[in-house]
Amino acid sequence: MSGLGMLYRRWRHTRGFGVHSPLAYQCVRRVLIPGRGYSWYAYEDIEIALETLPATAQLPGEENRLRQKGRFALRLADFCRPSFVVAHPGVSSVVLAGIRGGGYRIAADNGEAEKRSDTEKWHEDRGLTEGRGLHIIENKIGDEAWGNILRNGSDILYFSDNSRNIAIVSQLIKAFMSSCCRGGVMIEGRKMLILMQRSEMALHEYKVL
Repeated sequence: MSGLGMLYRRWRHTRGFGVHSPLAYQCVRRVLIPGRGYSWYAYEDIEIALETLPATAQLPGEENRLRQKGRFALRLADFCRPSFVVAHPGVSSVVLAGIRGGGYRIAADNGEAEKRSDTEKWHEDRGLTEGRGLHIIENKIGDEAWGNILRNGSDILYFSDNSRNIAIVSQLIKAFMSSCCRGGVMIEGRKMLILMQRSEMALHEYKVL
């Protein structure tokens, strides 16, 4: 498919056109492009967190980029309704402020969940065994890390400032296909990846702007 054709396809999916999975369609409409009437009280927590950023983080355009990431993560959490959220190393304090403002419990992660093969034990040690979780990741991690996280059945939000890093997408797909679930929705944007694991459905993949 040509570059123009792919761009048009991404544009259509971003607006819900051609998105046949009901779960993916609702995610697009409620998370990617919520209507103007939608708002969250936790947006105020995000603004407060932005005001406390160090001067080194207040680069041109950086404040709005962090604001959009925080709001996006909050909307996804509100859509997925996780029992807990695991914030991996490198996740912005602005993102965390939005998640906490939404009333979700955050388990800070020092990298153990990525490195240990007994990820279920890692969750058990922190009392995170009930219900589906949401992992938020901002750094590049390897194949074994994706596998360990997916093995727990959690959903994943991966932020990437390198929108064309095909290697990361390949890692996620490879890890997903080798996991015990192998079903759900994968949404690939130019600056993020969303994976919602659902064993009761086939895998649906969509590319968005």
